[in-house]
Amino acid sequence: MLAAASIGFVFYGLYSVVIGAHGLLAIVQLEWRANIWLIGSGLMLAMNSVFVRASTPGGLALTNV
Repeated sequence: MLAAASIGFVFYGLYSVVIGAHGLLAIVQLEWRANIWLIGSGLMLAMNSVFVRASTPGGLALTNV
């Protein structure tokens, strides 16, 4: 189940990055600051998906904060 959660985090993070980059390059409803925030949060989510699969004690608790 943790593998599915980790893959879901990666896909949603990459989706956010792609949507944010599309918003910066095309004319859409969001401002440029909102698109930058979307890209940044998507990158953090994709990078932190590794910690879901961490075998250290409390590795799962750290990702849910």
